[in-house]
Amino acid sequence: MSGIINALFGHHKDKDEKKHHEKTVETTTTTTTTAGSSSASTVSHTAISEDIRVHSVVSSESNSHVTMQNSKKIADLMNKLGRIHSLLKRQKKNNRLISVRIKKKEQHTIKLMNIQKNEMPKSVKLLQVRLKKLFKIQQLNNNNY
Repeated sequence: MSGIINALFGHHKDKDEKKHHEKTVETTTTTTTTAGSSSASTVSHTAISEDIRVHSVVSSESNSHVTMQNSKKIADLMNKLGRIHSLLKRQKKNNRLISVRIKKKEQHTIKLMNIQKNEMPKSVKLLQVRLKKLFKIQQLNNNNY
């Protein structure tokens, strides 16, 4: 009994037992496609220890069927996905254009503000000079009366 367990799980007491242990694995996979899809696979394990041989086979099969109604739904969804993709692409392009326009307007506004900022002290000085002249003229007129 321990020989079978050792052969299956690979537990060996010494190196001599390993000489008598043999393990083989065979795998077969078959895929068939028709209106639906099906696949099958088989895995075969064989373990031999001393004079005991254990062989096991595991088979599995799966089937998938797509109806015409599902195919139409998939096609409709792909069309919607294509439209959404093109809308997103167009929106991204529009966003870039808007960003460029805003950036240009912003730069223009900053340029105008800088010009006005530089001109303001000059304008204030001119205004001060005019006011002084007007004040002097008014004083002269008041003194004359």
